[in-house]
Amino acid sequence: MEHLVRQVDDICSLIIKLPPSIHKVGQQFPTPYPVLIDWGHDERGYTAGHPDDA
Repeated sequence: MEHLVRQVDDICSLIIKLPPSIHKVGQQFPTPYPVLIDWGHDERGYTAGHPDDA
């Protein structure tokens, strides 16, 4: 768990240094932002990142 928390902290530290993307209508949070998911599988992978298609 300690290693996982350190990895998430490192990733978030990198993300906050990235320039924001253009805000889209209906978007709740500014990008970039992390998304935590469980281990995926092929069927879900085809629409990953595209909730309207999922």
